[in-house]
Amino acid sequence: MEQNYASPLTVTEANFDRAVLQSETPVLVDFSAAWCGPCRAIAPVIDALAVDYGGRLTVATVDIDDNPGLANRYRIRSVPTASIFLIIVRCFLSSSCPTPESRWSMNPSLRTARSPISLTA
Repeated sequence: MEQNYASPLTVTEANFDRAVLQSETPVLVDFSAAWCGPCRAIAPVIDALAVDYGGRLTVATVDIDDNPGLANRYRIRSVPTASIFLIIVRCFLSSSCPTPESRWSMNPSLRTARSPISLTA
């Protein structure tokens, strides 16, 4: 999914898995609502993050009123809530690597589901 780095990506229940859980970059998801004053107050910061970290971090927004399933799935109880979704990769020690520095390698077959790290305002 292409993102315009000038603004956050709007994510819905229909495209969340593809846009967030399958993203190659970490994803900052801003769970918010149109009626929420603090959400509107931090919107310029969220917009700036999309521009400043474009390509290295995907910035997305989810309207919890339009996507209550996502709010329930990730236990969003108040807004604004920002969650960072990272791909968790387990590392293993490979004895066949020649140097101590290169013994730690990442095994893609051990990739697990993304986990949110919530940052509630």
